[in-house]
Amino acid sequence: MLRTVYRVRALCCLIGALVAAAGWSPAALGDERPIAPGTRLREEALVAFTEGPAWHATGNVYFSDIANNRIMRRDRNGGLHVFRSPSGRTNGNLFDPQGRLISCEGGGPEGNRRVTRTELDGTLTVLANSYEGKKFNSPNDLAIDSQGRIYFSDPRYGSRTDIEQLDAEGREVEGVYRIDAPGKVSRIITHEADRPNGLAISAGDKYLYVVDNVNDGPRGLGGNRKLWCFDLRPDGTVDPASRRLVFDWGTDRGPDGMALDQEGRLYVTAGFNFPNPPVETNARYKAGVYILSHDGQLLQFIPVPADMITNCTFGGDDLRTLYITAGHRLWSIRTTAPDQAGGAAGQTNAAPEQAAERLTLNVWPGDVPGEKGQIGAENLRLPEPGAARPVKRYENVSQPTLTLYQPAAELDTGAAVVVCPGGGYNILAWDLEGTEVAEWLNSIGVTAIVLKYRVPRRADLPKHLAPLQDAQRALSVVRSKAAEWKIDPRRIGILGFSAGGHLSAAACTNFDQRQYEPVDAADQASCRPDFAVLVYPAYLNEGEGLSPEIRVTEQTPPIFFAHAGDDRIGPENSIALYLALKKAKVPAELHVYASGGHGFGLRPSEHPCSTWPESCERWLRSQGWLKARE
Repeated sequence: MLRTVYRVRALCCLIGALVAAAGWSPAALGDERPIAPGTRLREEALVAFTEGPAWHATGNVYFSDIANNRIMRRDRNGGLHVFRSPSGRTNGNLFDPQGRLISCEGGGPEGNRRVTRTELDGTLTVLANSYEGKKFNSPNDLAIDSQGRIYFSDPRYGSRTDIEQLDAEGREVEGVYRIDAPGKVSRIITHEADRPNGLAISAGDKYLYVVDNVNDGPRGLGGNRKLWCFDLRPDGTVDPASRRLVFDWGTDRGPDGMALDQEGRLYVTAGFNFPNPPVETNARYKAGVYILSHDGQLLQFIPVPADMITNCTFGGDDLRTLYITAGHRLWSIRTTAPDQAGGAAGQTNAAPEQAAERLTLNVWPGDVPGEKGQIGAENLRLPEPGAARPVKRYENVSQPTLTLYQPAAELDTGAAVVVCPGGGYNILAWDLEGTEVAEWLNSIGVTAIVLKYRVPRRADLPKHLAPLQDAQRALSVVRSKAAEWKIDPRRIGILGFSAGGHLSAAACTNFDQRQYEPVDAADQASCRPDFAVLVYPAYLNEGEGLSPEIRVTEQTPPIFFAHAGDDRIGPENSIALYLALKKAKVPAELHVYASGGHGFGLRPSEHPCSTWPESCERWLRSQGWLKARE
């Protein structure tokens, strides 16, 4: 232990000289260096043995602590937490586009030798447990392609007595596999790499990069310490004949993990600062991150003061921070790589959501009424894995948008609904009360248009004024697009939850008083909804009557209500508006369920409120809104 302390201290003192010691000068590294001169590593966490970093868009970094059989979470404030223990000796991790954590559970004592997915509700799904009935060796690292197919390596370091993966001739197989769905696994590399470890997939799914690192066992002395590149076919297989050597670390410690930036540069963890005789030297390649071009040119070297550098990933709000696991520590360093907001190639842990390509357009053609650029940057905050009720939340919206969800042609009724997520006029519950609702509407033949309206509340304005401007404008835009989107301009409704329910009610009762000056021809179309669905609406009653902005007349459109009796935002909100509609002789249907609380959306539960979509569909049909196209 004392020797290790002295070694780390010496490394910290000499870190600035490591590049020169390796025999390279800055000029030799090319002119594409993404690490600015003088940029220093930052220590983020200290545990027993770090591996498999994965960055989550909440600002948290997850990584494996293999020695203690757990997954750790470092929060955006620097706090360190145990996320999962025991972890099955988890090694590599990544987040899929839905924000679910995919993990390679390794071999050895307490190892599960499988690949798992932590669902958003905290449950665990086994994605791959065996191949052809045989247990894997020790799943190690992961990559994911644009179709959501998961690739993992399966080497075996250490004891080989329980290896089950053998080829037809009885030779041990340390392969690479592809998961197309839970339990549906294909082997895509058998012997084309001796001992595959780190994986990465290039943008456009063109290439699969495979680390080949043999540093123990019978082949350890003189074994491969190489990085290969294979052509990746559209069906997710590789062309074995396409194998190309990218970089060779010779007899020094070879590569382990890697990440790609948006420019296609590889950030590969490799090297030793002290030799590990007899199998690994440190003659040239010191411990650190080797930044390589696709053709294998060494562009830059980031020295790291630890002899067991394992993996890296991009993170941070702009995805320009490289997180590195090495020895007992999690490190970070800022890069000058171009903005990675679209997601670093082969890294999907920062993608806010992976929807199909959908038409999204701004609500306003130019300046947004009253906006002065005084709130922070828009942000989609993803739920923590294992959250009790996972919800994606939009924050700081100043540019409202409409996203179009269209049903299958054979189901399309021609009806359309503008969907208004809730969130107290402070955030938008984007999936729970937005995109999930749009998909349900599509399933019953309705075109859905999800409105991302302005939040949070603007100072010195009524809480609903800016959102109401957005909703009125959205209804006019949708009606103006009726021919283009093949919808019936006489069957355009609005649906909202909580604050979005209040917003929908305000749109139903203020269509005769547009809250902004018309800006173009779209505003010649009416902003009156033809019908509305209000689910646990808020802010509708004030004292003994309706809130002043809710002005019911005979022209108010028909409304369907769903509320839970034990909602903290009481059903009195729905009841008050229902009674006003009844007095005005406006058709309405009210459902108050025994239990369900607030914010249940469409997600199934044991509460009776989860049946509201079926009741709503029956009401829509009975009112003629879902009639067949004329």
